[in-house]
Amino acid sequence: MKFKELSSDEAGEPSATVRARVNKARQHQLERFRNEPGMYCNAHMESKHLRTLCQIDNESSTSCAAPSPSSASRPAPTTASSK
Repeated sequence: MKFKELSSDEAGEPSATVRARVNKARQHQLERFRNEPGMYCNAHMESKHLRTLCQIDNESSTSCAAPSPSSASRPAPTTASSK
């Protein structure tokens, strides 16, 4: 989030709207994991769940694998060990 957005006097989204969206997402998760004992949210997912529940179609897979134009022009981050 940009500083301008954080420091704006403009009213944000009402809490009730956010709450409704979060509750709807939680209901989706409960439905998704209804047959998975002890699992009730996305944070509990393992790679086997990602492979079955979050399959990426070919078009999305191709676009995700290709570097975005903005990331290609950025220099690689440096670490303390690379200096």
